[in-house]
Amino acid sequence: MSSGAGKEVKRQLCPHSVAVAVSNSASRMPAHVKFLIRHALIGFSMGLGAVALIVSQDLFRIGTLIGASSDRWLALGLLGFMFGLTFGSAQMGFAIMLLADRDD
Repeated sequence: MSSGAGKEVKRQLCPHSVAVAVSNSASRMPAHVKFLIRHALIGFSMGLGAVALIVSQDLFRIGTLIGASSDRWLALGLLGFMFGLTFGSAQMGFAIMLLADRDD
């Protein structure tokens, strides 16, 4: 008996079947989506870094204000998320606008 390891097995599906065969190329993420996600994460981390610097250096007494608050984790989380969202959006915009300068 041969195991059929070298043969490619194709499965026939009826038109009303729920199972869908997905090729490897269709399941991969497109390059432009990877590009945007990468730059959004870079910008988000820059925003979190900016919040860390602002709070640790107590610029404009924000660190003192957050430290004196009863909801300090909520304030810090909202500040970090909003800075991350803003910096991430700006980084994606810069990356898209500077894309035309590439000679790839």
